[in-house]
Amino acid sequence: MLRISAHDFDHQGSAFIFPAGDAYYIHNGGNGTHEVGLKSNWNPTAIGNINHLRVQVQNGTAAQGVHCTQVREIWNWSMIGHKNAMGKRGVPYVLGGEDTAAKPGLDCSGLVKVAYDAIAHFPGWPVRRAVDMWRWAESHQTPSKFYAKSVAWSDLKVGDLIFYKTTSEDVGHVAFWEGDGNVLDALEPGTEVAVHPEGGLRNVRVAAFRILGVTTVS
Repeated sequence: MLRISAHDFDHQGSAFIFPAGDAYYIHNGGNGTHEVGLKSNWNPTAIGNINHLRVQVQNGTAAQGVHCTQVREIWNWSMIGHKNAMGKRGVPYVLGGEDTAAKPGLDCSGLVKVAYDAIAHFPGWPVRRAVDMWRWAESHQTPSKFYAKSVAWSDLKVGDLIFYKTTSEDVGHVAFWEGDGNVLDALEPGTEVAVHPEGGLRNVRVAAFRILGVTTVS
């Protein structure tokens, strides 16, 4: 038995409807050779931006199709991280800042850490500096609870993280891709968290990553 549903930021969901018209699909015989497919016009109008997919599977009968108990959720944390970061616009740049009373302001990696660590179910960044986030992303591309997917420049989506080379080290800056040639970041002293043209950066692109994850729900 297979069920798939899509969820938005507030966990409002809409089920995939399979060609037979049901919200579940029975893999007869379990041999994995069936062509399943989804209705080509499936587009949940209640979901503006899909945050994650919920996949549910269970051995059983059609009567159990609405009660699949083995659940995996595939998260796109990049979208929520970007949304949280947008809420920090106007916060002044402070090296080492994390937008707290003890560490006011934000720097580029501080913005990323604060934006992601506020996400429900997100396990938290294990590193703090931009260069360490880049090294972590490079070495954690196998699908797991928290992992990074390398993204080609031609496939950039809003919220993807772009790492830049600076004059001081291999990677010294990180920004959220905003689309249309713009980025969202904490750029440098004397500025605030803001959206601005990427062309204004005095840095060179190194890599881009989409932050994803898989959780098990019992």
